[in-house]
Amino acid sequence: MRLGIAGIMAAVVVAGLCAAGSAMADNAALLKEAKISEAKAREIALKQAPGAVKSSELEKEKGTLVWSFDIANAKGGGITEVLVSALDGHIVETKAESAKEEAAEKAKEAKEAKKTTKHKATKHTTH
Repeated sequence: MRLGIAGIMAAVVVAGLCAAGSAMADNAALLKEAKISEAKAREIALKQAPGAVKSSELEKEKGTLVWSFDIANAKGGGITEVLVSALDGHIVETKAESAKEEAAEKAKEAKEAKKTTKHKATKHTTH
């Protein structure tokens, strides 16, 4: 029975590593597409919504490659999400979010990431 549990645990670890490696490869591919650096995009985003950057990521959203920044408003009272085009630096979207909306978005992203990881892990373990 120990060998069976050890085998299952090893498979889970390998699947997780495959998914993590795939996610890193996906991110590397996105970075190659980006023409605007994260630092330059952050500067642009902070001009649009002054405050403190709480998180950032490079992603495909609104049909284009963007740097997404969640910025705690300088005056307090929530988060502003600013999407900066990673291709030419223009503002794609600016959206104020309440703490409740931000929490709901994070939960949705986590659920989607879990689905993606599960799908990729399954895909990698079947080869």
